[in-house]
Amino acid sequence: MRQQGEIRRTELVLRRKLAQQYRQYLTALQHVQNYRDIILPESRQAYEVLLDSYEDDRVQWPTVLEAERAYKLLQIAHLQNLIAWRESEVLIVGYLLHGGLAPPMAPTPPSHIDAVSQPR
Repeated sequence: MRQQGEIRRTELVLRRKLAQQYRQYLTALQHVQNYRDIILPESRQAYEVLLDSYEDDRVQWPTVLEAERAYKLLQIAHLQNLIAWRESEVLIVGYLLHGGLAPPMAPTPPSHIDAVSQPR
């Protein structure tokens, strides 16, 4: 019974981890799509408008630089979301197999109270 319970517990733990990873995958995918379709094009357009305005002497150069900086920061955020999305995808496709090279937990020392089923 104990062995079957342990199998059931392991199944539930893996389901929970998969659900968490899938939620992260969907969130990252949504962020990637939003950045690609809405945020980056609008930011680039704003930068280009300010650059054209600078060429026509309607805005100061620091304003253009700030718009370019904001655009570059958004590109970095987009790349970070792409990385998170791909990492989640790899973990899901790989059946959550990661951290396999981590050392196993140390066994309970013989003198510990949990080492024996019925301590004295």
